[in-house]
Amino acid sequence: MSVKGKKLDNHLQTSYTKIADYRAKKRIWLEGLRLDESGFSKGVNYNITYDYNSGVMSLELNETGNRKVSGRKKGDGHVAILDICNSDVVKFVGTAQRVRVDYFLGKIQISKHHHDKKKEERESRLKRNLFAGVITEGAV
Repeated sequence: MSVKGKKLDNHLQTSYTKIADYRAKKRIWLEGLRLDESGFSKGVNYNITYDYNSGVMSLELNETGNRKVSGRKKGDGHVAILDICNSDVVKFVGTAQRVRVDYFLGKIQISKHHHDKKKEERESRLKRNLFAGVITEGAV
């Protein structure tokens, strides 16, 4: 949000990315200039926290963080890479195929894509109504 070119908060950008399958786990792969603009340059430490109630995964820069931003050489410099691939990601995303990534200064928030959230809500509502006997007949 801006007023005459001045930022009112530290929100930089929003992007959407697919969730990849990697060795029977889910993988969220982020790379490029968006990371550098957020402060996630190659070699800096960060922590990940999962808030399952709100559905938000937060990555915050922390000098004593237990994870480190990796990277690869490109031209004269490096490209920052975040590769998040563990069992917590599987629990966090469930059956979702895409995520929304919000970039802030010193922080990145990842949540399920709104279409995937709505799909899960519809399927849950259908199952609940089937078991409750509200729906007795259907057509495909």
